[in-house]
Amino acid sequence: MLHAKTVVIDGNWSMVGTANMDYRAFFNYELNLATADSGLAAELKEQFIHDLKLSELMQPQ
Repeated sequence: MLHAKTVVIDGNWSMVGTANMDYRAFFNYELNLATADSGLAAELKEQFIHDLKLSELMQPQ
């Protein structure tokens, strides 16, 4: 299983990868791919919306 992070900005820029957005993550053999491909950004956004529809709200007990 891959614990990936995805970011889509303005429908054009996107980034996907394993690194968190903090200083330590960039020194832990993790990486991200950043691109200005609007087609990929659209696919990532669509996938996120699909995943959200399949998700379940969890509440602390």
